[in-house]
Amino acid sequence: MKTLQLSEEKAKELYKTAIPEFRAMLEETFGKAFFESVDTVYDAYKYLDLKVDTNLWIDGEYLKRVKAFYELSILCDAWNKQDGFVPDFNDPKQNRWFPLFSLSECGFSSSAYSPSYASVHLGSRLCLKSNQRSDEFGKKYEHLFKIFLRG
Repeated sequence: MKTLQLSEEKAKELYKTAIPEFRAMLEETFGKAFFESVDTVYDAYKYLDLKVDTNLWIDGEYLKRVKAFYELSILCDAWNKQDGFVPDFNDPKQNRWFPLFSLSECGFSSSAYSPSYASVHLGSRLCLKSNQRSDEFGKKYEHLFKIFLRG
């Protein structure tokens, strides 16, 4: 019997065009959630099995910022669910990574973590399991962070 080694990246690539039987094998090996893409807020709604709420009750100048934070929160929850990460804000030893931005340019800067306070002043609820995931999240959704941080 021979053993096939398959990287996660290659598995995701093969999954896109795989026949149903091979897809089932990949899902059994990696888990179905591994192959579900969460790129947009609508993908996140679907992944988290949420209904789209189009009736936000906030008017005026705050609507854009609240909506951006709302969408970032949904996306962050979906990414964390994919990673099997549950932020525990009562655990001061848990590392939680969050994107950092330069407000002068309002562009993605880097990620940081803190086991004790997860930078409450920067939106600690939007935290992820690793530096890499936080960087990826910050870069991918920079446009939403700009709206949230600057209006």
